[in-house]
Amino acid sequence: MRIVHYLNQFFGGQGGEAAANLEPRMQDGAVGPGKLLEQVLGEEAQIVRTIIAGDNYAAEHLEALTELVLKEISAAQAELFVAGPCFEAGRYGVAAGGLCAAVQAELGIPVVTGMAVENPGVDLYRQELYIVDSGASVSAMREVLTTMGRIAVKLARNQDIGRPSDAGYIPSACCGRRSVQGACGHCDRWRSGAQRQSGCHRTLRCHQLGLLRYLRPRRPEG
Repeated sequence: MRIVHYLNQFFGGQGGEAAANLEPRMQDGAVGPGKLLEQVLGEEAQIVRTIIAGDNYAAEHLEALTELVLKEISAAQAELFVAGPCFEAGRYGVAAGGLCAAVQAELGIPVVTGMAVENPGVDLYRQELYIVDSGASVSAMREVLTTMGRIAVKLARNQDIGRPSDAGYIPSACCGRRSVQGACGHCDRWRSGAQRQSGCHRTLRCHQLGLLRYLRPRRPEG
């Protein structure tokens, strides 16, 4: 399985906040967390290209970055796109979610990313993507990548992913009624990769309620 991996400047080994304006760089093979991802996926998987960009650059030039990523994935003949994991890094999470959504829609290949539940990228893209719950600690990198790899393989094979609570991904936002697993009765249903890509199982009412909850202005503090 040929994979293209997206990383921000920090996980791509280019520096911290001082390198946040870094323009996209392409490297053949795995970089940083990608090497660990290859290990957990086994010999059948290979990261053929890594795309690295600064968080500020991605936030300010997401359209141009998306075009570049789509081009690189097509050129690499990739069968899977992985972004992150991003943990709590908000700009990283928003960019990773946007890129995954675009790749899934435009190229039709499986995509997977990982973020902490608090990451703003989750609210933006949880309805469209499988987002593994990474938690906040980077020390959980191997565990998170193992979960991402397991979901990626199932997506590639068009297999059922399983319930969010069992498979390790964040449930889709919905009407807000929560079960013990952290999702309402609609959200805790599970679908195969093909079903998620072709359309949502939720009712129109759940879509409306979820959207309203996201758009509703926050109550002023104090």
